[in-house]
Amino acid sequence: MTFAGALVLSGAVAADPDAVRVARYSQLVGADRTERDPLAIVAALRFPREIVVTVGDGLRYLLQRTGYSVVAGDTDSEHLLALPLPESHRQLGPHRVHALAQILVGDAFVVCASARQRIVTVRAPDEASRTPSCESSQ
Repeated sequence: MTFAGALVLSGAVAADPDAVRVARYSQLVGADRTERDPLAIVAALRFPREIVVTVGDGLRYLLQRTGYSVVAGDTDSEHLLALPLPESHRQLGPHRVHALAQILVGDAFVVCASARQRIVTVRAPDEASRTPSCESSQ
């Protein structure tokens, strides 16, 4: 029994090369999802009326501190981004940033994120298949 206990203890003491010691008996292993993906952060927003007037303004305000910018993927999304922000969207959350962006654009559009270019593209679903597609924006 002592031998088995020693094996368990030695497994707990073994150092993980990716671990960072934060206290004498505490360590963190790896970065969590929100540290790797700024669009995974949970946020609650209240859009200021003097700054956010359109849906596009709302998306830019939402993404302001994430490092991402907004791009319209087609003429339909350009039209959407120019529309006034609905009153029901003035206060949103808490949700993940990507989910908040999808709420702002609605079910008729899809939000595609490119981590490599740090852009969020808003596009209408492909008319032929009527399914959202992010492949051409990646």
